[in-house]
Amino acid sequence: MNKEKQLKKTDIYNETKFKQGILFEDLLDDSEDKRTGTDIDYMWENGEVYVFAEVKEYGKKIPLGQKIVIERLARDLEKKKVYGFLLWHYCNENTDILIKDCLVAAIYWNNKWIDYRDKLINFKTAFNKIIKK
Repeated sequence: MNKEKQLKKTDIYNETKFKQGILFEDLLDDSEDKRTGTDIDYMWENGEVYVFAEVKEYGKKIPLGQKIVIERLARDLEKKKVYGFLLWHYCNENTDILIKDCLVAAIYWNNKWIDYRDKLINFKTAFNKIIKK
């Protein structure tokens, strides 16, 4: 790991396994079902608030499947405070992405996506504002 990373020892237990891909292919028995699995890059909860975030390179859209999953999670957990985020980063592929520094591109709240591209708010600021409400 390079020294500019600010990861704690507890964040990554095994860097090789951390970088290992997980393939979602051939999981369903029904070959007609074209849906595949997905992931969400970040999830945090405290029993009252749920935060989901997907991190993409700056300017990239969230894929439809991931967008639907975040929306459904928010609706299914409607009795709680649920926020979904699309986060953007400027990092090249040789640099680790610090989620706290990612820009908030959009927030899913109250069953709609809110555009935050012009607000220039980093995830750390938005996250801490939400969990302190």
